Amino acid sequence: TGVFIGAADDPAYKLLIKNGPLPYHPAAVSGNLNAYLANRISQFYNITGPSIVYTTSCSSSMVALHAACNALRQKECDMALAGGVNVFITPWLDEPLGVESSDFRSKPFDESANGMGTGEGCIVLLLKTLDKAKLDKDPIYAVIRGEYVNHNGRTANITAPKYTGQANVIRQAWANAQVSPQDIQYIEMHGTGTKIGDAVEAMAVSQALCNQVCTQKIPVGSVKSNIGHLGSCAGLAGIVKCILQMQFKQLVPSIHFSNPNSTIDFKTAPFYVNTVTKSWPVNGASMICGVNSFGIGGTNAHAVIESYPSNLATQSLRKSNQFILSAQTMESL
Repeated sequence: TGVFIGAADDPAYKLLIKNGPLPYHPAAVSGNLNAYLANRISQFYNITGPSIVYTTSCSSSMVALHAACNALRQKECDMALAGGVNVFITPWLDEPLGVESSDFRSKPFDESANGMGTGEGCIVLLLKTLDKAKLDKDPIYAVIRGEYVNHNGRTANITAPKYTGQANVIRQAWANAQVSPQDIQYIEMHGTGTKIGDAVEAMAVSQALCNQVCTQKIPVGSVKSNIGHLGSCAGLAGIVKCILQMQFKQLVPSIHFSNPNSTIDFKTAPFYVNTVTKSWPVNGASMICGVNSFGIGGTNAHAVIESYPSNLATQSLRKSNQFILSAQTMESL
């Protein structure tokens, strides 16, 4: 089993220890190096496959997912844990970026968008090849059809997005998944809620879907509007949202969207921001969607997710279980 974790390089604990009143302790190293995020899982469960942490800022967890899928394809492991984590230890970690929302809300694609509303979270997915999952009779929630990772190359500055790089990563992921733009029924956007970032992503998605005016518009959304920007865990948050939507065959609203961003031409764009709960727009035998995850340093990732024609996942959620709870006192129980 391999362990592939996306995480930010968080200096908070190191600085708290360095500036704190306690003397130095060797555990300060093993407790704070990023590599240990994956290594401790491998060590605890005594699993011996690849054990790697990926740090590409906001796309970290999607890059980890891509690496996990490739390891399975190359038979480097039989199972893979693909995860991401984002935790704020101190209130000043994001201040140097200057892209945080003053009202703590992400408002993707809205005219009032004023930056990211940050959030915390941790997600881990267990991945297997489809053949092995079927053989093991596992509950299969969805299938990763294909994914891809690239970089924007040279831009005005290291944090500036580039629509051609983003469009290319989407197109290549679709090619790897062997799907066409017409097969895509929904796109989970990166959608940070920054005016420039949203406008660039809109251009990229429009270019990937079609290079001309399209008559058919597909719904898009961003989970960041609902739970905030989970940073190095953001990509997997989008993946989980899509899997849940497929399970219930519904699209959930992308909130904080009322006045469209004036720098995006929604009239000619091949997509619209979904703001209501509605049935999944199936136009084929299965549900298929794309998920964007773009890093502020220019590392882009995209994955194609497809529903699996089985009720195993639903059965496992609804299965009735009994748990015995015991404690020494009623208060602790």
